[in-house]
Amino acid sequence: MRAVDDGFLVCGDPIGWLRERGYGASNGKCRRLEVYEALYLLERGDASASGRDGTPLNKSDLLALGAKGDDRFLTKYIIYRDLRNRGYVVREGYGLGGDLRLYGRGEYGNNDAGYIVVALEEGSRIPASRLTRIHMRAMNLGKGLILAVVESRGDVVYYSMAQFNPRRGSGDETGGIP
Repeated sequence: MRAVDDGFLVCGDPIGWLRERGYGASNGKCRRLEVYEALYLLERGDASASGRDGTPLNKSDLLALGAKGDDRFLTKYIIYRDLRNRGYVVREGYGLGGDLRLYGRGEYGNNDAGYIVVALEEGSRIPASRLTRIHMRAMNLGKGLILAVVESRGDVVYYSMAQFNPRRGSGDETGGIP
């Protein structure tokens, strides 16, 4: 794969393999990969990367390239890698607060992503108003919302968000908060 603009381009035989597994987007007879996808494939030994001039790139080069365009790149990448290692297909988010789209196992290519993932670092703060906007957007799109938190030692903890309205009741026999 060769660096182009803010991603990588793969042409030839591997594009079918990449498409089946949910990597990249069609770009004519090639696949265009995001930096985090290229880094993941490089780490796994499934691909090699080169710069625009053909010089080989290593993991550190790709990390620097990703961080140049996004100061939260490493956090998002750790979450991306963890979800991919668990067998999920993960794609770029819809924007407006959603960092990644998550497809259930076996759903990529058959269904839309079922979840929007928000990437956070342990100890970071997110205003309740922003979280509410992201959650409402996910609900309007028919998606679940997952908060993925990277802990200081690199582990990822996942929290799913559910709608709660104390005025409507919680669905139990008490009818909500007393």
